[in-house]
Amino acid sequence: MPVIGGYLAFIGFFCGEAGLAMMSGLEVTHFSQWGQFIDQRAATLIAPGLVAGIVIYMVLRRATSPYTLPIFMAIFLTLFYVTMYSVGMSLEDAREQVWQI
Repeated sequence: MPVIGGYLAFIGFFCGEAGLAMMSGLEVTHFSQWGQFIDQRAATLIAPGLVAGIVIYMVLRRATSPYTLPIFMAIFLTLFYVTMYSVGMSLEDAREQVWQI
């Protein structure tokens, strides 16, 4: 049991590190490189995903429906595109102006 628990903990850590690296656009392969996430630009890029993850986690702790996760994923995706449309920004504009690293 402890071996399986440790293995699953490592997988969770690895997936979390990869998610943060993808959101920030940084190449992070070791825990010692996590200081790069403190950079203002990286933190700004990570913040929406981190907030969404926390919200989904809190909702899933209380929800019993198997449809909760897909519904919230669709909600966040819709919010993204509504926000992009409301500020008049295309995906190409976003890549060039804001999210290009």
